[in-house]
Amino acid sequence: MSLDKPLTKADMEQIAQGITLEDGEIYADEIAYVKEDKTEVGIEIHSGRNRIVRRIFEHLGYAVKKLDRVYYAGLRRKISSGDSGAS
Repeated sequence: MSLDKPLTKADMEQIAQGITLEDGEIYADEIAYVKEDKTEVGIEIHSGRNRIVRRIFEHLGYAVKKLDRVYYAGLRRKISSGDSGAS
């Protein structure tokens, strides 16, 4: 996923440890930078709450510019380089 600004190491650690949203606590099972500029992040979450990824980052002051789900319910979506993720 792409963010409007680089994700700080402190915010990344906070997401991994857990944050409290209006509907309860949530944490990432895994989170990592995808690119060196730290605006692209990979995150793994096991929660079905509505818009959870966007809400996590908005809670910390980030806007999600692009979000691609590449793994869901045991199925992995193959993405080739240059694929925008739009179907």
